[in-house]
Amino acid sequence: MENTELLKGKYVICKDKILGTGGYATVYLGYVKGLPSKMIAIKTINIRRSSDINLICIDREISIMKSMNNINILKLYDNFIIGDYYFLVIEYCANGNLNEYINNNKLDINTKITLFRQILKGYNQLNMKNIIHRDIKLSNILLDENLNVKIADFGLSIIYNDKQLSDLKCGTIMYKSPELIKSESYTYKIDIWSLGVLLYFLLFDRYPFNSLYEDSIPDYIINNDIVFPFETQYDGIISDMLNKNDTLRIGISKLSKEMGQKINPITISQINYINDNIHIDKIIKQIEDVWYIDIKTDLDNNKFPSIESKQIYDIFNKNKMIIYKYYHRCFLMILYNNILMKVMDDKYGYKAQIEEENKIFMKYLQQSIQFT
Repeated sequence: MENTELLKGKYVICKDKILGTGGYATVYLGYVKGLPSKMIAIKTINIRRSSDINLICIDREISIMKSMNNINILKLYDNFIIGDYYFLVIEYCANGNLNEYINNNKLDINTKITLFRQILKGYNQLNMKNIIHRDIKLSNILLDENLNVKIADFGLSIIYNDKQLSDLKCGTIMYKSPELIKSESYTYKIDIWSLGVLLYFLLFDRYPFNSLYEDSIPDYIINNDIVFPFETQYDGIISDMLNKNDTLRIGISKLSKEMGQKINPITISQINYINDNIHIDKIIKQIEDVWYIDIKTDLDNNKFPSIESKQIYDIFNKNKMIIYKYYHRCFLMILYNNILMKVMDDKYGYKAQIEEENKIFMKYLQQSIQFT
C-alpha cells in the first residue's frame, strides 16, 4: 500500500517516492487529489533544522518563482507551512535533470543545441527581471515529459542593480567564474560563464577546467586557457562566454542572437486546401486577438512576451486538427511573429531576426500547402 498523505485537502504526497534530496529539503512525487494523472512535485523543507540564511533563500526562491511566467522556468503552483515544514508544490519533470538525462541517453549535437537554446529562452526572462541565478549547472536544469527545459533552484538567486558585491559563497566550483572565485564585484555575467561551462560540457562531455584535485580547480579556472577537444561551429561562442574578463564577456542579447533559432530543413507532406463548412479565418482571428492582448499585457507589465494563455490553448486545442489541415504549423509561426512585431517594434532588437525567420517559414509554407 502506498505511503501517502493529504496536504491542504488537495495535494497527495507520496512519501515512498523520493525525487531528490539536498540539505534539509526532500522532493517527493505527488498528485492533485482526485486527479492521479496530474502529477506534481512537492518539496519539503524542515524549518527547525534550517539556518536563518537557508530560510531567507527559501523565501527568495518562492518570490522569484512566483514572478516567473515562462515555459522554460520551473513553475511554482503553491506554497504553505504545516507544522515545522515548508511545502512547495512545483511542476513535475518526468525526465529528471539534464545531468542525469545526458548520462543515460546518447544525444546528437542538434538535440543538445536545441536544449541549450531553451535554457537561453528561460534565462532571458530572468535577465529581463534583473535576476542573477548564481547556480546554473546541469543538475539545476530539469526536463519534462516532452523534453521542455525548466530552469530550477533559485535559492541562491538575487536581484541586482549594477554591480553586485560577492557577499555569499555561492555556486558550484566547476561553474564558477573567475570574478566569483576572487570575491570581486560581479554582474549577471557570472551566469553567462556558467552557461558557457554548461554548453562546453554538452558538446564535449567534460568540463573546460578540470583537475584530479578539487582544491586546484579555482587556480585552473583563473589561470588556464580553454582547450577544445575537437572543432565545432560553437567554439567561438563558448570562448566569448568563457572570457575571463567579465567586461569583455559576451552579453545575453548578443549571445541569444548568435545562438538564434535555426530552421532545420525538414520534409513536410503536401497538404491540400479542401473547402468545407468551417471558416478557418475566424479561428485564426480568435487566436490572433488573444495573442495580441496576451503579449501586450506582458509588455505593459515589463514581462517578456509569453503565449501561455489558457484561452489560446482552448481555442487551439478545439480546432487544432483544422488548423494543421489547412495552414500547418509554419503559418502559426508567421502569424505569431507578425503580432510580436506589432507590439514590440524593435524594443528588444529582434525585429530583423523575426523578419528573416518569417521568410524561412514562408518558404516552407509555400512548399507544404497548395491552395486551390
